[in-house]
Amino acid sequence: MSGIAAQVAAPAVATGWQERRATSAVGGPTSRLESLLDPVFVAEAGWDPTTRVLFLPHDHPQLGWPACRSAGCLSPVTAGQPRCARCRAEIPAGEAAHHDRPAGPQARPCQVAACTRQRRWVTAPYCRPHRDRWRAYRTAQADPDEQRWRRTEPAIEDGGQVSLRGLPPLVVAQILYGLQQRTRHGTVTRPVLLRQVVVGLRRGQVSSIEDPAAQLATDPAKVVSSFVRHVRRAFLDPESERVKDVWDLTAFGWRGRLDFTTISQRWLREAAKRWAADDLPHRRGKDGAGPVRAYVASLAAWSQSLRAVRPDRGNNPAALGRADVEGFLHRLAYLESVGRLSNDARIRHCRQLRHVLGRMRALGLTRAGAPAGGLGEDVTLGRGDVPEAPVPAEPGRDLPAEVMRQLCAHLPVLEHDISCRELRVAIELIMDSGRRPDEVDLEQLAPAERAETDHAVEVVRGHRTVMLGMPRTHPTLSGTSTERTA
Repeated sequence: MSGIAAQVAAPAVATGWQERRATSAVGGPTSRLESLLDPVFVAEAGWDPTTRVLFLPHDHPQLGWPACRSAGCLSPVTAGQPRCARCRAEIPAGEAAHHDRPAGPQARPCQVAACTRQRRWVTAPYCRPHRDRWRAYRTAQADPDEQRWRRTEPAIEDGGQVSLRGLPPLVVAQILYGLQQRTRHGTVTRPVLLRQVVVGLRRGQVSSIEDPAAQLATDPAKVVSSFVRHVRRAFLDPESERVKDVWDLTAFGWRGRLDFTTISQRWLREAAKRWAADDLPHRRGKDGAGPVRAYVASLAAWSQSLRAVRPDRGNNPAALGRADVEGFLHRLAYLESVGRLSNDARIRHCRQLRHVLGRMRALGLTRAGAPAGGLGEDVTLGRGDVPEAPVPAEPGRDLPAEVMRQLCAHLPVLEHDISCRELRVAIELIMDSGRRPDEVDLEQLAPAERAETDHAVEVVRGHRTVMLGMPRTHPTLSGTSTERTA
């Protein structure tokens, strides 16, 4: 089907897909994904469930492709070319294109699984392009497998066409749903990249897009990864996600994942999941799951301490006591002393573990039959167990050495291109003495130097007053000098 025919057939294609979508029962994954497909998107993408071919429109913002600008022609063009090769070869620029290929005799379909073309002769198994491809493949291979070649050979596609023939129904539904979600998120997926995805999946003879047998390059593999992510989220449910050790936080309204596999004790891991499920709905902000990850990291640090010290590796919560808490505190202090843990991380682990243990008790997770059942009341951190944060020192007022080097290197530019010699002399004096303009004492200078420097410092004060709007809170140096001599 040509590009023009694809545009005309889109409404009818959408109607046919709606009928098929209405009859799909919500049971298996294929039917589930088909029921989630939007008929509006299916119409926009030009999906034909009968031929199993996408006819992507050339003017779509995310799925479009460069088409020939000649009137009546929708053939693809190469980058930088306004018209296709046939239009450039057959007609002058600006004239209407009239070279649509005539329809050949409708004999029988080509035996290549992905192909929608008709073979010209009843005795030939392939259309002309695939006949030539098979001859080349047979010549290059020592032992050609014709049946596998038929299943894996790509289709002959026009501009905007992507054939999904030869793929299992589940893979087709996964591709369509993944493409729909990528498009909804504003991600561009060009037909040439989508064809590479389909070719790789077909050659791998996969039963699902998650099958590692797919033969994909880097860019198509990224597209398939996004398809897999969207397909997995289509089956997400908070209740089913809570039993997993790695949560996809999309089920809880957040981005990213939450990994509990760093907690080795089963009881502590299950208690952490219960706590996280209770805590996540109360979080706000763009990254509300970030603090929850930090709390889980503190639990993982305690889990590592229990595994390293206790004979039972911390697997029995009823056997834990105050000594295990003290051992954890000593371990954190040691890690800080050898430089493997910062003081801030040590304080954070103590605070967060104290909060989580208290919250677990409030949720009833330490009762009999609960994940942490039997955990003693002495397994907790008091306020005195949390180290005090050090008092931050007053920040230094000196400029960094690199800034000083830059200032010194550009003093000539300041004198000749930006300001004047007086300003440079004043800045050099301030840099050498380490004082502010109002703190410079000119009495220690010789009389000959004092006159020039006095004027230079007055220039600096004038610049500060005019440019920065800072008031003059001190008398001028010349006035001070006169008062002293008087």
